[in-house]
Amino acid sequence: ILVSEKLGLVTLSQEKLHRSYGGVVPEIAARAHSERVDTCFKTVLKENSIRLDDVDIICVTKGPGLIGGLISGINFAKGLAFSTEKPLIGVNHLVGHALTPQMTDDLSYPYLLLLASGGHCQYLAVLGANEIKRLGTTIDDAPGEVFDKVAKMLSLPIFSGSEVEKWADILVFTSVYAAEKLNLELKNSETPIFAVGQRCDEFLKEIGAKEKFIFSNVKQLLDSLKDYCNNKRPTIFYLRGDEISFDLKADLSKYNFNCEEYVVYKQKRPIRQRELDNVLARKQLEGIVLFSEKSVDSLTKGASENNLNKIFFCFSKKIENRLRSVLDKDIRCQTVQEPVISEMVKMIVKEYARY
Repeated sequence: ILVSEKLGLVTLSQEKLHRSYGGVVPEIAARAHSERVDTCFKTVLKENSIRLDDVDIICVTKGPGLIGGLISGINFAKGLAFSTEKPLIGVNHLVGHALTPQMTDDLSYPYLLLLASGGHCQYLAVLGANEIKRLGTTIDDAPGEVFDKVAKMLSLPIFSGSEVEKWADILVFTSVYAAEKLNLELKNSETPIFAVGQRCDEFLKEIGAKEKFIFSNVKQLLDSLKDYCNNKRPTIFYLRGDEISFDLKADLSKYNFNCEEYVVYKQKRPIRQRELDNVLARKQLEGIVLFSEKSVDSLTKGASENNLNKIFFCFSKKIENRLRSVLDKDIRCQTVQEPVISEMVKMIVKEYARY
């Protein structure tokens, strides 16, 4: 209830209704809205000693949002407006957020606003009550929703995705794509971050991560992590892309680290067999370099067997084993001793030095 200032606010939590499902169930939320909205309305009037006759205008959220909850609120407001013959005004949920600082902080126009609600994350230029310009927005999930998904995956309390950072002693990134996609809030975070590669370094600088350690390869990261932990048993949140071939989680577990792994998958265009065969059939092509087990599967499924009479260079023993399990065990294959790009390059150069 509003006049020149907020008079009353009553909320009823639905957390207990959704807890066993690991997140919000829209149908349950809508039913709870319908069952409790009248109770909330009566309570807010009673707590503030206001009669319904004192209300001049009835406003209701018209969207955006979950359709079930919106319908519950709109139907209640329509019934109230009809029975009292008072005007009804539909309010845009996001505009309501954008204009709230006018009531709480006495801001004057224009101002820049970061809007972060359950399903939206936007930068807005608020030029006036009816003039709002969107400057930027997330292209898929809002940060809060991503947090909650990860919290569910790690069996943390629902509606508390930020527990990911509180729960983890150390964050490990080996994929800048995964770090960008997950969109963890790391600015001013005190949690140490171990990452691989220049792109991860640039990304962490950009978001303002405070304590970060950058390495050129995974082996260096692992060695430094062991020294950093100094025989302690930290909880590590390991974020990686699906393309990595080095089994870092296995090594972390071997050294008695408590490791939770989260994989972010890229959506890639599948390679067609004709395209792959056209490449492999080239006479001058004598070798194939494999950096992941997934690339082995793509190769063996998408290429004709008569085009696979090549020498294979593998980035890890796991990749070689995978290759031999699906092809002839007598294939020509060379594997680096350490999964480092420079070692792979040296191996290939040595093989073809005779040409």
